[in-house]
Amino acid sequence: MSPTPPILILEGPLTGGLAARLTAEGFSLLPMRRFASLLTHLEPSTPLVILDVMAPDFSWHHWQALINTYQGHVLLITPSFGKAHGETLTVPFDLPHLARRLRRILQHPPLIRLGSLLIDLDARSVSLDGRPLPLSQREHDLLAYLARRQGKVVSYQELLERVWGYPPGSQAHDLVRTCVKRLRCKLGEDPRRPHYLETVRGVGYRLRSPAQEAEAMSSPTPRREEPPPDR
Repeated sequence: MSPTPPILILEGPLTGGLAARLTAEGFSLLPMRRFASLLTHLEPSTPLVILDVMAPDFSWHHWQALINTYQGHVLLITPSFGKAHGETLTVPFDLPHLARRLRRILQHPPLIRLGSLLIDLDARSVSLDGRPLPLSQREHDLLAYLARRQGKVVSYQELLERVWGYPPGSQAHDLVRTCVKRLRCKLGEDPRRPHYLETVRGVGYRLRSPAQEAEAMSSPTPRREEPPPDR
C-alpha cells in the first residue's frame, strides 16, 4: 500500500511557521509558496489542503480552480474580517484546537460503510447490498462529498461551490435537488422516509451516520421531508 500523501499548505503571512509547528505535532505536510506548485503536487488522495488567503500567490480564481478539481477537504486560513468560503479558520487561532480539527478531518477513511451502502472514495465506486450502482460522475461527486461529512448538514451553497464549482452566491438549488432525486431513485429510497439522504428543509442535505439512522429507525413518528420531495 502506498503511503498517504502529505497535507498541502499554501503559506503566507497568516501561516508563518505553521508547517513546522504542525510537523512537530506529528502531521505530514508539504509547504509551498506558489499555487501552481500546489496544484502540481495535488493528488486525488491528498487528505487535506490548507490555504492562506493572504498568500501573495492566492486569489479567489485559484480557489475556484481548486474546488473544480479536488473533492477533498480544503481549510482556509482567513483574517477575522475576511469573507467565509467553505471550511475556514480565522486568526488568531489556538494550535491544539487546529491540531484536533485536522485529526478529525483525517479520520475519515477512504472506505465508508453505511449499513448495506458501501462508498469507496479512492476507487470512486458505490455498491448497495453488494450490487454496484451505476452513478454518473456528478452523482458520485455529490455522494462522496456528503460521505466525507456524514452526519453533518451541508448547505445548498456549499454543495454548489464544492461539487458543481459554482461561484459563491449561486442560487441554483434545483440542480442539487434534481441530483439528489436521481441518487435517491438509484438507492431505492422513499424521500419521505430516507435511510441515507436526509433533506434539511431550507438548508440542504445530510448523509445520515449509522447512529442517526438508528435513532430515526427507533423514532415512532417518521420524519417528514421537504414538500414536494426534491423540488
